[in-house]
Amino acid sequence: MYTPEQLAAVNFGKKFGGGYNTEDVDSVFGQLTADYENLYNENISLKTKMRVIVSKLEEYRNAEESMKQAVIDTKNSCEQMVADTKVQCAGMIRDAEAAAIEADAKIALEEARVESARQVAARQIGDLYGQLESCLQLLAQIRETHKPINPLPEAPAPEKAEPEKPAPQKTIPPLKNDPSADMFANLQFGRNYDTGKKR
Repeated sequence: MYTPEQLAAVNFGKKFGGGYNTEDVDSVFGQLTADYENLYNENISLKTKMRVIVSKLEEYRNAEESMKQAVIDTKNSCEQMVADTKVQCAGMIRDAEAAAIEADAKIALEEARVESARQVAARQIGDLYGQLESCLQLLAQIRETHKPINPLPEAPAPEKAEPEKPAPQKTIPPLKNDPSADMFANLQFGRNYDTGKKR
């Protein structure tokens, strides 16, 4: 391939009559044609490669834009989720505080009712004690007023009675020469009873 310097230094030989030597011209022209063909093919190849590179760059740019948009959407979604969560947490805290206040109010009311019931019970117990003391004082006065002039002597405590002993049983001896003793001596009862009769 000719370089620009080589191409500028080409010197064609001249023929008689003032024209250039056709062989020199054909030789240089043939070399230039081959170089031009190579350059043309390389140019086409480079253009094809450039189209592919441009297409890839466009894809990368589109992908980059899509990724940027996805990042923006994700960021917005996260921010929205955080905002919603904050609102929900604030609502839960308000509900919890309201419930705690209501519970405290109920506890205070119940404690007041218990304390009131204790005071009422204490007053009633005090009144009962006062009534009992008054009754005891009246009973003591009645006892002193109706005290007998000559009080009866106290009755002696009854003595414990000793348990009665059973009377001894008397055995009657059989009579001597009693004919009934021999009469009933051989009496038999139950299974061993024998009438003396044979069947």
